[in-house]
Amino acid sequence: MQSHDKYYGKGGILKDSAQEILINTAYKYDTQEYDFLLKELNYVDLAYAIMLIEQNIIPENDGKVLLKGLLQVKESIDSGQFDKESILGDIYNLKTAMLEEKIGDIAGWIHIGRARREAINMAFLMHTKKDILDLLRVLTRLIQEIVKKAKESIDVVMPDYTYLQHAQPTRFSHYILTFVYPMLRDIERLLQCYDHFDCSPGGSGSVNGTTLPIDRERLKVLLKFSHIAYHTRDAMWQVDIPIEAASSITMMMTNISRFTEELLIWNSTEFNLVQFPDSLCRASVIMPQKRNPYPLAYIRGIAGKTIGLVSNFASYGKVISGSPDNRIFIYADLPNALKMCNGALTLFTTVIHDMQINDQQMRKYAEDDFIYATDLADYLSYHFSIPYKQSHKVVGKVIRTLIESHAHPSDITVQLLNDALIDIVGHSIDIDDQTLAKIINLDRMLDARKTPGAASQKEVELMIDSIESSLEEYNNKIESKINALNYDDLIELAKKRSQSL
Repeated sequence: MQSHDKYYGKGGILKDSAQEILINTAYKYDTQEYDFLLKELNYVDLAYAIMLIEQNIIPENDGKVLLKGLLQVKESIDSGQFDKESILGDIYNLKTAMLEEKIGDIAGWIHIGRARREAINMAFLMHTKKDILDLLRVLTRLIQEIVKKAKESIDVVMPDYTYLQHAQPTRFSHYILTFVYPMLRDIERLLQCYDHFDCSPGGSGSVNGTTLPIDRERLKVLLKFSHIAYHTRDAMWQVDIPIEAASSITMMMTNISRFTEELLIWNSTEFNLVQFPDSLCRASVIMPQKRNPYPLAYIRGIAGKTIGLVSNFASYGKVISGSPDNRIFIYADLPNALKMCNGALTLFTTVIHDMQINDQQMRKYAEDDFIYATDLADYLSYHFSIPYKQSHKVVGKVIRTLIESHAHPSDITVQLLNDALIDIVGHSIDIDDQTLAKIINLDRMLDARKTPGAASQKEVELMIDSIESSLEEYNNKIESKINALNYDDLIELAKKRSQSL
């Protein structure tokens, strides 16, 4: 076994250095897989050092040296000039070693009254807060692009589908807004999730506080948290908020996956309802004619990964309440997942922007099928007091007759309708061909859908206005939170304190 002088605890509680197998597996993971937290970790140490000085917990001269050393470490982290030595065990010890190289034993003051878990956890929360806000910003841009497409296609008529069968007439704009409302709920969920990440565990000690005069409120303010995670043991071992975050992005990606799944179908030769430019397609290696809409498949795959994330995080969290299992892998997995979703949403925004709508094909499909059936049955019941079950049967019989005679849906006549009425209801109705033609007219059917949230042009425009109003409010809230996460004042305070002591 090799001797490693930098191995934390060696010469104290530990007689020997770590075995190579431990260094090359667990320690390698902990020093390299979430080293992107080093920047925030140094912010945490700067704030902690300032608080220690202000509370007279450490000597003034040592505090000055400590702050100067941490500012030098910041420069090393920003420039990427440091070694990722797995022997050090994790990023906390890695950064401590960087500090010791610059200021020697005075670096040891940074450990007083604080577990490494507290420091890394705070860095994780700070980093994840920014990732959540970045994702929210991208999500609002995606919604804006969908709304823009809805405005452009307000007059495009298409058949709506259930079971992939023609159901009722709709507008393409109404169809794509289907996916916006869950996205608005995603914004609410992610903002609530952000609030839970915005609680500082700083000053918790290890699990049950400390005898030192730690100022938890000061740490909260310096590191831009809005609240304190009050119960110190809960603050150190929160397992629910990473699961909540994974669940939130899973719901978001599941909704988007539904949309991409349908666009894949609409893009097929059989449907030919939407097209994508060559720049968003991938050629087949073997089949020269193929233009594969690869971005849609990629985005669906991301949804699958987030679904797995929820079960992973739940399994990490089900261990005993004082175990690090719930954090070891989450430190890397959650930020990586948020960035992955960010990329997927950015890609999908481009897909929506560049998507071409085949409006003529959409209207043709609507005109060439019996999607007027429900409206006709409604008309019979509403205007002639025929129970709907019988109206349903009458219209179904008429359509069956037209199908069996290979007639077009527009070939329906008053005679066919009355024949079915006499057969099923026992009497005919007084209706002329002009009225019947009006009932089955596509544009009339859409304009007649005036209930809140329906597919009439007026209702679609009202929904667009409402969505845009909500987006403006959300964007203001998101940008305000992003602007608040600026640590320049912390750096300036550290510089000032390091010189004035």
